[in-house]
Amino acid sequence: MFKFKVKYMIKKMLLSTMMVVSGVTMISCNRDDDRINKETENSEIGAISLKEFSLEKTEISVKRGKTEKIRILSGNGNYDYTQNLQVAIINLSKDKEYLEITALQDGGTASTHVTDIKSGKRIKITIHTTK
Repeated sequence: MFKFKVKYMIKKMLLSTMMVVSGVTMISCNRDDDRINKETENSEIGAISLKEFSLEKTEISVKRGKTEKIRILSGNGNYDYTQNLQVAIINLSKDKEYLEITALQDGGTASTHVTDIKSGKRIKITIHTTK
């Protein structure tokens, strides 16, 4: 009789332990699913919010000492660009809607790249300076 009670108690403890472990495992898996779903939603939201980067034109002629503008048709507001100070100076307008290009010499040609920092898209601009 004593052996029967011990076996019964061991089975009962084993069954209880298995139920607790199963419950904890199910709860943990559910938490992982929630985390993965949130990460997926956040990455989709981030991808949707980026705008395509485009410029009005990618080639421009500027007279020495004069300033011409290239309109930024769409983008994300923060831009980086390379300068060629021997040929022209490039500035971003205060409203971030135009690239302002001032020619420093005549008869020169230079290329520069403008990058939309958020999207990483890079566009090449060719600048011709004239008299």
